[in-house]
Amino acid sequence: MKKEFLTLAHHYDVGCFSRQIEWMASRKLNGWACFWDGGITRGMVAAKVPWYYMGKDKPITSTGLWTLGRGNKPKVVNVPDWWLDDLPRNVPVQGELWKNDDLEYVKSVCGRGISGRTDDRWRDITFMGYNVKPYSLLPVVTSIDMRSSPFYANCGWRQRNVKAQAHGGSVVWVTQHLVKSSTEFEKYFEDTVRKGWEGAMLVNPDGWYEDHRSYNLLKRKPVFEAEATVIGYEDGKTGKTIGKMGAVVARIIWDEKVSSVPGGREGMVGSLATFGISGWCGDERDWDYIKRLYPIGSEISFKYNGVTKEGIPVSANVLRGNQ
Repeated sequence: MKKEFLTLAHHYDVGCFSRQIEWMASRKLNGWACFWDGGITRGMVAAKVPWYYMGKDKPITSTGLWTLGRGNKPKVVNVPDWWLDDLPRNVPVQGELWKNDDLEYVKSVCGRGISGRTDDRWRDITFMGYNVKPYSLLPVVTSIDMRSSPFYANCGWRQRNVKAQAHGGSVVWVTQHLVKSSTEFEKYFEDTVRKGWEGAMLVNPDGWYEDHRSYNLLKRKPVFEAEATVIGYEDGKTGKTIGKMGAVVARIIWDEKVSSVPGGREGMVGSLATFGISGWCGDERDWDYIKRLYPIGSEISFKYNGVTKEGIPVSANVLRGNQ
């Protein structure tokens, strides 16, 4: 199995409606992406699972539930047996581990080691399913003849074929709404923003599962703009950023606008947040360039998608029009 065994989403493009697809829209969840393999590896020594990335250095058993670890490679999620028993047997499903868009809490529960298999807090965690995946051992769908077979008819994006196989409260199927035009989607997206959700997703209900970033799955998040004061810089720590600037450290005192963005609330007004801003590439990360353009004490414009419960901007990136 490829390391990109989850279907990842491209960013929304209004031109997607020119493809004559009746898209299905749903709210974007702030959860932890995961994959249930139908239970085929449950109880196996993880090192013997073909797509397990840790190898023999971690003698643990597979639960059948996987997320992405280092390098976007599959990693075992340590789950109690009683929680796993609710998942549909022999039906591989992609979804998210979720609790009221509180990703920090989800990771504190689902990111534990072996001790996570006895953590009673899993009762708070829901598997939000939204995609059915064919087993990786079967051939890739490449022809119309194969796509018309009964098996592959059950392996597309439509969820109705497997809903009945969820056995208990651990599984919820994401509600989807038919949208036939960009105008309809704009109305749907605006509604998600008003409700304080993270954004919206579009999926092609006739698309086929892809082990990579797919144009059959699109995401759109609200973008907000603000200004902050530069107070420092962070060194680059990985890859091409080593020896260069990794992020500009900035500080902002929130005004009333923060109460209207996803994750924000009135109690954050007047609070101070310190955070890193990224979004540069190549030579733009050279120290001389950054310090000349954004000296300590200067103002920097940035864009972001919302705030955490501590008031930290989510996905803060420099506003390109500022350069």
